[in-house]
Amino acid sequence: MKLVVINSNGPMGSSVVGAIVEKFGYLNAPIRNLGLNRCLLGKSKADMDRLKENFLKTYTSQSRKVKMGGVSMVDRDAGPSLAVIDSAKIEQEMAELKKKDYATLTEFYETARNVYAQAIVYKKNRSEPGKHIEYTTYFDKYPTAKLYEAYVDEFEDVVFIHMHRDFVGWVESVMSQYFSGSRRWRIILLHALRSRYLDYEAKTRSCPGLHLDFESLFTPGKKKVFTTIASQLGESAAGIDWEDESYDLYGRLNSYSATFTLADVEGTYLSSATRWFIRYCLKRTRITRIHDLIFYLFCLYDVSIFLIGKKRR
Repeated sequence: MKLVVINSNGPMGSSVVGAIVEKFGYLNAPIRNLGLNRCLLGKSKADMDRLKENFLKTYTSQSRKVKMGGVSMVDRDAGPSLAVIDSAKIEQEMAELKKKDYATLTEFYETARNVYAQAIVYKKNRSEPGKHIEYTTYFDKYPTAKLYEAYVDEFEDVVFIHMHRDFVGWVESVMSQYFSGSRRWRIILLHALRSRYLDYEAKTRSCPGLHLDFESLFTPGKKKVFTTIASQLGESAAGIDWEDESYDLYGRLNSYSATFTLADVEGTYLSSATRWFIRYCLKRTRITRIHDLIFYLFCLYDVSIFLIGKKRR
C-alpha cells in the first residue's frame, strides 16, 4: 500500500495539495482525524475499536446532505449541501467491517477506506487500488519522531508532505473560520495562536518529507510544485492537463482557476491595523493579557465590518 500523509495545522492548503496528489491515482476522501495517529502509537484494542467506530460513524454522517469543502469558509457556506457517499451501497461491507477482527492496522485501514470508496457519489472515483491520502492535523501533538517512525513501520510505502504558511496569513484564515461560524464573538487569545503556530513549526520542520509553503500553490510558477510533488511520490506528471482537471477540495469539486486562485487574500477579513499588530506581537518574547485584549478588540471591529459586508451582499 502507498500512503501520502499530508500534515498541517489549521488552514495551510492541505486540501489543495491533496487534490494534486489525487491526480496520480490516490484516493482523496474528505476524512481526517479518526484516530489513526493514536492507534499507531498505542496499538491497543481500545484504540483499534475507536478507529473502527469512527469510520462507521463517518459512513453514516457523510450520507447526509451537508456543506463541505470549497476554497474558503465563505465559499463553503455559500455552496450547496450534498451527500458525499451513499451508505446504502455498502451496508453489507459495513456489517462485515464491524464484526471482523483484523490481523494488522494496515489491513483494517485499507479495507475501511476501500469500503468508503465504493460508496462515493459526489464524484467519479478514479483512484488505483492501494493508494491513499491521509490528512492529519494533530501530528505535532504527539512525539513527532516516534509517530513518524510508527507510520514508516506500519505502512509499506509512506510519503510525508508538511504544509507551512506565513503567520499573519495563517491567523487571518483562522479568524475567517470564526467569522463565518457561530462562535464569532468568542475570545481568541493571540498568545495561544502564536504558541500553536510556533509549536507546529518547531516540531514539523525537522520531520522528514516534502515541506511546502502555502503561498507556492498560488504563484505563477505553481506547476513546478506539481512536478515536485510528483517526484516526491515517484510518479509521472506526463499526460496530465492540469488546467482541464477538476479538483476535490475536501468534498467539493472546483475548477483549476478557482482552486489555484488565493481566496483568503490578505486584508479580506482583518484590517491593516490588526495585521500590523499581529506582526508586532510575533516578534515579542512574550505576549501579555493586554496584547490579547487589544487583539480581541481589533477582531471585534473586523468581524463587525465583515458581517455588515456580508449583509449587504
